[in-house]
This record gives sequence, C-alpha cells and structure tokens, in this order.
Amino acid sequence: MPFLWDNPLGFTLIEALIAILILSIMLMGLIPAFVRMYKINHDIEIREAARDLAYSTLEEIRSTASGSIASNSTSVIRYVKNVPVFFGLNVTASNLYNGEIVRVDVRVYYWSSDGTIRPFNATALVGGNVQF
Repeated sequence: MPFLWDNPLGFTLIEALIAILILSIMLMGLIPAFVRMYKINHDIEIREAARDLAYSTLEEIRSTASGSIASNSTSVIRYVKNVPVFFGLNVTASNLYNGEIVRVDVRVYYWSSDGTIRPFNATALVGGNVQF
C-alpha cells in the first residue's frame, strides 16, 4: 500500500486541503499577537499626539508675556490617522521669585486602548532672563 507522499504525480487534493488546514490553524494562533501589536501602535500614536499638543501649548505660552499666563482647563480634538481623539488639557501656572518667573505645568489626558486615562506632563519656566 503506497503512502500519500509517494505519489509520482504530485500532491492530491486531500493533501493540499490538509496542508491548508494545518497552516490556517497555526496562523489563527498569531491573530491575538497582531491585534495586540495594533493596539500598542495606536497607543503610541495617541501618546505622540498628546506630546505634540503639550509642547505646542508650551510654545504658545512661551511666546506670550509672563504676566498674562493663567491656569485653565479645556478639551481638544486632534486627529490621529483620520480618527478624532479627545484630549483633556490642563495648564497650571505658578509664580516663582516674586513673579519674575512663571512655572507652567501642562498635563494632557488621553484614553488608551485598554480604557484607562493616561496623562502626559510637560513643564517650562517662562519669564525673566532665564534661558532653558
């Protein structure tokens, strides 16, 4: 009785179907890894957008006079890969050295793919003759 792989004409249809079935079962085990990689990549892109928002806010604050800086909170919509993402923006200003220097803390809140709220923090000193 000849074995299935001893056929001189090549693979039979049954052998091809079995090979496809085994390959598809193996690939189904990799699907969760691809989904997790997609979520991690999406979280990184949202964190980069939060970072850009925080740094652009600090740049706007640096370009204003230090006496007009006030603490505030607002929400901002930015698009990440053509998808709107909501960010919470919290700016806290505190006077240092009798008001000559203002410490500005910017905190941006965003939702991660696992459903938790994560912050991104940035700080700058504004005013006086300080060069940082």
